[in-house]
Amino acid sequence: CARTETDARPAHPGAKDSRISLPTGSATGKAGSSAAPDPAREVERGNLDLAYQWSQGRIGGAGWVTGLATSSGGGGRIYARTDVGGAYRWYGESQEWKQMIRADRVPGALGSDYVVESIAVSHSDPDTVYLATGDDAPPGNGELSRTGWILVSRDGGASWVRSRRPFHISGNGAFRQRSERLAVSPTDPNLVLFGSRREGLWRSSDGGLNWEQVPESEVPAGVQRSEEASPGISFVSFDPEDASVAYAGVSGDSVYRSSNGGQSWTSVGPQLAEEFGAFEGTVVDGLLFVSMNGLDGAAVGSLQRYDPERGRWSDITPESDRTEWSVAVQPTQPDHLIAMDSSGSNGSVWRSTNGGRTWTQPEISTRSPDIGWIDASDIFTWLSVGRVLFDPVDPDQIWFAEGMGVWTARS
Repeated sequence: CARTETDARPAHPGAKDSRISLPTGSATGKAGSSAAPDPAREVERGNLDLAYQWSQGRIGGAGWVTGLATSSGGGGRIYARTDVGGAYRWYGESQEWKQMIRADRVPGALGSDYVVESIAVSHSDPDTVYLATGDDAPPGNGELSRTGWILVSRDGGASWVRSRRPFHISGNGAFRQRSERLAVSPTDPNLVLFGSRREGLWRSSDGGLNWEQVPESEVPAGVQRSEEASPGISFVSFDPEDASVAYAGVSGDSVYRSSNGGQSWTSVGPQLAEEFGAFEGTVVDGLLFVSMNGLDGAAVGSLQRYDPERGRWSDITPESDRTEWSVAVQPTQPDHLIAMDSSGSNGSVWRSTNGGRTWTQPEISTRSPDIGWIDASDIFTWLSVGRVLFDPVDPDQIWFAEGMGVWTARS
């Protein structure tokens, strides 16, 4: 179709206002007069429960949703992560997002557990969810802080356990959007990869409790910046149809491939200059789709497709000089692509039905009848891209996470 319409969905149930019901029958009188207090209506000072009735009120968004994760299992699952507002699960029947990070669900809950850098869900068990959480700052000239953790849920986010090893994780730092640094084997929910910013590539075979580092002589740690956020390992992913195949993007280096479930790795190119990083890493029908984005905000980025059978990379970038790209690949039709630059606004979205050989730009219409304030805002001029994905069950539906929430569209 020539026109794509999107619907807003509330992305932050935790970002709420409060509706207050005050006690009725307050004493009133003329100026200079006083009325005797009514003991039945007096409110005990300091006891707000007697004075107010609190309830949650929906705002319908207003914070950056930096990533999405989907699973075709369980009828199709959609999970979302935010940079400072926790992680959420979508419930289609009630059309709402529900917060998964709560003090009563996470053992030894920390404020930094709400700062989510990556999310991954098992395709073979959609109730198994992994989060990388933490708010570590660049080390500067000091020691590397490690206050981040891998959280693991076996019940779809109702409860969590914490990994036994802390990591340096910067869920609110630069390069936090689009890519996922966690990936779960499509056949083994206990086999998971974690690509860190400063500590290289890690592998767990026991559901994220214990971790073993891949030697940096095999997979390097990527671009490191002592005073700024570092991209490091910028994505990890498994081939959903072949659990032995996995990929890792290393900023300023190249893409690495494993053919034995992450036990050993080799570079498959392309050689990247230091100002570039390989992001997203979506695998469909054996083909790897990667966004080669500039790290300095100036270098022109590109979309690349890797065919492992031919050992060949192909440039499929729309005709544009944008520095950043994001691409969604339809799971059942890998020739059907949706591309965005750093914005998902009108003029920043491309569509291809022939694998990226040619592109068209659909006209974008945004609407959200359930969110009254949104038409008075200016967010439609710049919908910052967190991630764009096709629905795992409905191949015509697109999910788009951005700076004010999550949108859906029909392709």
